[in-house]
Amino acid sequence: MDGPLRIALAGAGRIAASHLKAIAENPDQLMLAGICDMDVDAAAGAAASAGGVPFFADLGPLLADVECDAVVVCSSSDAHAAHVLAATAASRHVLVEKPMATSLSQCRAMVQAADDAGVILMVGQNHRFMPNYRAVRNALAAGELGTVRAIRLDAMGNCNAPQGHWARDGRRAGGGVVISLAIHRIDLARYFLGDIRRVTARCQTTDPRFIHGAEDYAWANLEFESGAAGDLFACWSAPALPWGESFTILGDQGTIHAIPAMVSYHSPCLVRSQRRTGLQPPPRGTANRGFVPLELATDELPASTSIANELLHFAQCCREGRQPLTNGHDNLGTMRAVFGIYESARRGAPVDLAEL
Repeated sequence: MDGPLRIALAGAGRIAASHLKAIAENPDQLMLAGICDMDVDAAAGAAASAGGVPFFADLGPLLADVECDAVVVCSSSDAHAAHVLAATAASRHVLVEKPMATSLSQCRAMVQAADDAGVILMVGQNHRFMPNYRAVRNALAAGELGTVRAIRLDAMGNCNAPQGHWARDGRRAGGGVVISLAIHRIDLARYFLGDIRRVTARCQTTDPRFIHGAEDYAWANLEFESGAAGDLFACWSAPALPWGESFTILGDQGTIHAIPAMVSYHSPCLVRSQRRTGLQPPPRGTANRGFVPLELATDELPASTSIANELLHFAQCCREGRQPLTNGHDNLGTMRAVFGIYESARRGAPVDLAEL
């Protein structure tokens, strides 16, 4: 493949705008070939802002009329499976935004279709492409915390979608706060600690604007294959919330946390470990209780945003024919955990993810 990766964009909503910006900022490696959205006015507006590329109401005509190497799927969650299957049937590589799809059977079908077509399938878990979280992964891989015993995860935010939006509809979104927001924390937990073996969960809907079973509160205990334990809390409707996507990782030889004083995805995570600072209690009043910033890991992250880093990684994998960091097979583990939480909440009992 010579020249920039030619991308067809399926969906012209909010997340698509981030992809369009990243494509425009990296013209030597990425090029927008066309865009589609069922809202043709939205497609037309996005196409015009991108320099007048062709626009369509659906992906099928776009694939038939426009030369492209890959499809980036930014449509509503309930359209992900259809768009991925259409793209793989046309032998195009695919990057699909999270969540991968709205059922585990759809996710498996998408992975199989990509394998059968011999194309790349990547899932947009962009938090793996952030230097602060990449640094956490590197520190854990280097054994800085010793044996990790536990991880605490928080996913708290106010859903700003208007009433009637698909994100508030459990049938269209696949669920509520777990599949739309907490999925970032679940995927990061797997990136840090490995696969999840068993979940015990409870979900609750308190806000009537969430319909068809979309939960706005969730609690889950996660048991990892490594033996580590996880505790997840997710909320999407409380009127006042602190920093909402924090985590704490506890090991025998130290702790890493992301509970920044200011609300920022990009703040360095903080570490206190035997290797780095020692574990003796710091003097009373010590800033940050003895924790120090964990150096950002910018290796293989050439861009300033996680979406751009994700797209550039995708393009490189398409050129080299290798599996992405967040490939479809890997992301089945994240989706099993998501749907395992829903199944545990439905049963009122623990669920072994191998059953799903």
